[in-house]
Amino acid sequence: MGDIDPDAVSVTAHYPSLGISQPVPDEYISVSKRIGRGDEVEIAGYPVPEDAASVNFGVTVSGEDGETVGDTRVGARNPDFTGDFLHLKSMRVSTLRPGASEEVKITPRVSEQSALIDSISANVTGPSGQDITTYSTDNGEGVSFTTDGVGSHRVQFDITDQSGNTWSETLRVKAHDEDVNQPPSVRIREGFTGTFAVVSDGMDDGSVRTDEGAVSISGVADSEDIPNTVHYYGSEISNKHPSTTLNVMKSSDGEPQSIRKHVTVFYHTASLPSGTIVYRNGDQPLKVDGTTAYGDIRCPEENDGCTVETYTDASGSVDMTVNTNPDIVERTLYWVRLNTPVELPILTITPTAGGVKGGVAA
Repeated sequence: MGDIDPDAVSVTAHYPSLGISQPVPDEYISVSKRIGRGDEVEIAGYPVPEDAASVNFGVTVSGEDGETVGDTRVGARNPDFTGDFLHLKSMRVSTLRPGASEEVKITPRVSEQSALIDSISANVTGPSGQDITTYSTDNGEGVSFTTDGVGSHRVQFDITDQSGNTWSETLRVKAHDEDVNQPPSVRIREGFTGTFAVVSDGMDDGSVRTDEGAVSISGVADSEDIPNTVHYYGSEISNKHPSTTLNVMKSSDGEPQSIRKHVTVFYHTASLPSGTIVYRNGDQPLKVDGTTAYGDIRCPEENDGCTVETYTDASGSVDMTVNTNPDIVERTLYWVRLNTPVELPILTITPTAGGVKGGVAA
């Protein structure tokens, strides 16, 4: 947006669970200057009622003539809330690249640890700021709308749990002149209800689980239509988790189960720095901007990210380990594995003052 005049910013706090809205005083609002990027509006220290599960901040920026030049809404959890939080597991979207006048269905799902959903509503804003009518689907478990023109459609969900608390989440769907066929995909999104999976184009469900530097991303397909290829988009979290497990599963009686099939997977990550080493399933080397027997990694200069192509084992699972700062021992062992087409016996490498020395155990 460029430079923002602090006097042109107004913020309204919306409390979905309380059914009230109120203006945020100027003392809690500031504008942060960012070199080479647009200014950023910050809200800090604003007191939120303890009984409000969440708050949505509506931020409006006005131009010199008083016309609105920027309008957005950002959700946040209340850290002082003592009730059960809502944890989204996934959002199933019928298509993420619809045509300019095409129906889109979206169904949110929660994790086992979450408060349960009572009702769902959504407000959809079209590319020109127009309001778009939404409809209830799947016996009240989802919503649908018809795209109205080419461009980004903003979907603002209000999800009410069985305790009466309302939680908000936002999703964007970009419409094109005509619908674009996409391979099945699982996209990672860090929302204010937590990290969840956006599944689309043939995937029925999904999940994201993190644990001390490791992340497991699952896509669940219909048991009668297991895909040959699945794309995983994890650039939002890939730098935080050096160990990644990708799973392709099937739905059986509503529960995810392992499959018996090798599936080609594409993992779209953040950029990988020079010198990064990547392994598949522990010791099978993948090469940045190159190909090995286990797959390849492409990092086009024009894109801010990399794509890893590899394949799962017969149960639909594959592990990847990324080391962005390997030491000399790790680099040497990686080089040996990269240039040895057969399985090695036990190889030992020991650092010395002059470099490294190695030996093979019988």
